[in-house]
Amino acid sequence: SMWIGLDFEDIVRLNPDAIILFSPREPSEADLFAPIDGAGPDPREMLGKIAELDINAVRLGRLAVIDDPLGLLPSTSFGHVGDEVAEIFRRWSKEAGTP
Repeated sequence: SMWIGLDFEDIVRLNPDAIILFSPREPSEADLFAPIDGAGPDPREMLGKIAELDINAVRLGRLAVIDDPLGLLPSTSFGHVGDEVAEIFRRWSKEAGTP
């Protein structure tokens, strides 16, 4: 299936070490070639009750949102989205003290 539905019990059972939510915002002219600055919506707010679960991702603070307007569109824009994912991983690695 293209989409897998998970309820809270499934997420607790899976106990992910990190969660990245893809939630595209409405596009604007400012989005064209916008730099990756890590600014964006608050992951805890966007994830709602999931951000309150007793799981590794919450305990480690590894929650992120990618709100790129083209974030779910299979196209060349995925290069930019890949850069955003890499930046999130770099940030989490730096916070953990991992080279």
